[in-house]
Amino acid sequence: MIKWSNGLGVIQTLSEEWSLAAKPVLGFDFDGIFYDEHTSLKYIGTGRVMLTDAEVALVESYLTGATNPSPPTTSTLLIAAKAVRSEALNGDCAAAIYAGFTSSALGTAHTYPAKDRDQSNLIASVTASLYPGLASDWATPFWCEDSGGAWAYMMHSVSQIQQVGIEGKAAILGHLSTNAYLQGLVQAATTVAAVEAITWFN
Repeated sequence: MIKWSNGLGVIQTLSEEWSLAAKPVLGFDFDGIFYDEHTSLKYIGTGRVMLTDAEVALVESYLTGATNPSPPTTSTLLIAAKAVRSEALNGDCAAAIYAGFTSSALGTAHTYPAKDRDQSNLIASVTASLYPGLASDWATPFWCEDSGGAWAYMMHSVSQIQQVGIEGKAAILGHLSTNAYLQGLVQAATTVAAVEAITWFN
């Protein structure tokens, strides 16, 4: 049952699906943005953003019965929908990048990890391959997965690790470009339905 609404969304009683404590929460279309009075946190998509003091005061004012704000306008709901979708797309982009990428630098397709530390390791390996005076048989081990699903440190020659670096960068830039394109669609959308229709794709 909706108890109250404001410029950020809807306050309702938390159902048993969420908690047995029946805490009040703030949510947009019952999904995306949530407020927990016990932690003073507003959840947006997969991220977490602290509520401002004014937002906390507004919610607590309602909970004590001191105020009953007006329902949100269409414009305000659109702004909130865009914030939720933008955060969700950022999360989708990060997940796509962290899922890794494929390179055939070793002669057959291998999957390479691309979390933050993996990217740093790849940069270090490619940089090392550029040092002058390397031995003709120089090689560096790098963690990857073969077509059979086995992960191992495989030796990569100068040209092989550089190819992995080139293909890894292209894969990451591809995901970043997709996110930038979709974020542009979100900002250009003129209705909540149009915003919600924008989803991630690879």
